[in-house]
Amino acid sequence: MKAKFSNKTKEAIYNRDQVCILCGDQWHSAHHVYFWLQADRTKERNNVDKWVLLCFDCHLKVHSCKSGEWVRQDCINYLKELWEK
Repeated sequence: MKAKFSNKTKEAIYNRDQVCILCGDQWHSAHHVYFWLQADRTKERNNVDKWVLLCFDCHLKVHSCKSGEWVRQDCINYLKELWEK
């Protein structure tokens, strides 16, 4: 399922994060924090609480074989901390 989310969802992600959540640089793209196999394949997959803003470099790191696992986990931890507030 391709990431199709509304402008309202995009705006909510931007308003929440505003910058790359990992390094604080200007964001480049929204990133879905779960692997395809872990992702809920319903319309909830594109819920604002499953996305974060990342800069270009951090987004590349997420998809890297060497650093991807810890970067992805940092994104998940960021969202979990928000849910607990």
